[in-house]
Amino acid sequence: MADPDIPGGADTPAPADDLRSTLEAAFAADAEISFGGKVYKSVLINFIEERAYVDFITDVEMCHYATDGTIIQLDNDEIIASTAKLQ
Repeated sequence: MADPDIPGGADTPAPADDLRSTLEAAFAADAEISFGGKVYKSVLINFIEERAYVDFITDVEMCHYATDGTIIQLDNDEIIASTAKLQ
């Protein structure tokens, strides 16, 4: 049963799923890929804050990971794409 206090209730996607689907659509195989494109933390924060099911967010960190899972850099304000593949 959906929670009447939460917009969308149980039908609302989890925040991570919501963000992932948005990013996957932006980087779809038929989309034009720009190597060296940037992802800004402020844009991601704004995206999260605009979700109807989000009241507030705290302690946002955006880390850049290599394809092998090692951290390239902790807590960035922007990340420059190093590959076209979405991991």
